[in-house]
Amino acid sequence: MLGLGSLSLGLGGCATELTDEDVREMEQLAGPWEGWLDQLNNANGFADSPSIFGLLPGAGIVARDAGTNRYRVLYHRSAPPLPWADLGTSTFVSKPASTSLDASFNVPVGQLNYQFAVFGRKSDNKFYISTWKADSTHPYTSASTSVIGWTVVGQRIFASAPATTLAGGSLYLVGRTANNVLYLRRNPLTGSLANPINNSNWSGEYQAPNLPAGWVAQGAPALANATLINNRVELFVRAVNNGQYRIFRARFNPSTNSWEANWSQIPTNGVTITTDPAAEYDTEEKITLYLKGNGRIYQASQINGVWQAFTPIGNNTFVGSPAALGNAASPGSHWAVAKKSNNQLQVVITQQGF
Repeated sequence: MLGLGSLSLGLGGCATELTDEDVREMEQLAGPWEGWLDQLNNANGFADSPSIFGLLPGAGIVARDAGTNRYRVLYHRSAPPLPWADLGTSTFVSKPASTSLDASFNVPVGQLNYQFAVFGRKSDNKFYISTWKADSTHPYTSASTSVIGWTVVGQRIFASAPATTLAGGSLYLVGRTANNVLYLRRNPLTGSLANPINNSNWSGEYQAPNLPAGWVAQGAPALANATLINNRVELFVRAVNNGQYRIFRARFNPSTNSWEANWSQIPTNGVTITTDPAAEYDTEEKITLYLKGNGRIYQASQINGVWQAFTPIGNNTFVGSPAALGNAASPGSHWAVAKKSNNQLQVVITQQGF
């Protein structure tokens, strides 16, 4: 994944710039996390959990407006953050998934095209993709240029929101059906910065293995790019069995277009899992997983093959699933974002590894 340079978010040395009335609360945290920070209000609030993607020199957040059901984007490219703006007029019934498309290109910063992909589930319960170009020449606007309009990806009917990641030069998409089966597709990028996605290049579906006996997938899955660790794309899902909840992981091998046979359980150390997981990879070559339990957001990293204990990121409480991003500001940095009970969003970052 691309390291995204220095970030100005009004945190740390830039804290005095955060004077907007909508940027109100910042809980100071111990350790590497810098504090939960209120995002600029969206007038209608948000219907469900957000997604987050890398965008020089920071990140973009996409979430579904609670009044219009349109997806809206907020670009973090200066302090204070920029205003929310619609990504077209299409409406959706799920939270979005999003990812940078520049992250697979090893080119100088000045040659990046500032493109990103957004996925969503419409009222027909099919997944749709659109791609957008951020306005890199005007850093104080959230204007986006549509590159590919909303286009259906296959005819499969899904019950969950989509999840996506960019890994090894391919874009991946996964979702859960009403009978709790998980299907993955991949789309190899074209190699063109200006037009990295060709919608005719989507593969067929790769059905994930069956979960262990008695366990049933719930909610939306999460994907993480682990190709630089083990040449795999990693799939995480929350599952239930007789009222008990666990997180399981499956691994997809891009070299053979096949799944490893078995799921593995992620140890959650007694955290009561109440929402979908989020997962991200960073250049310190580790996967970090995020969960919500008891209202708080927890995180744990897998380091040298061993999962560390899940620990809460402060005491702020949330009503939505977290979204997460690695390398948002510098190698080894991390972001998490989640929805509060007032239907607005908060972000927390660390500029250093764990």
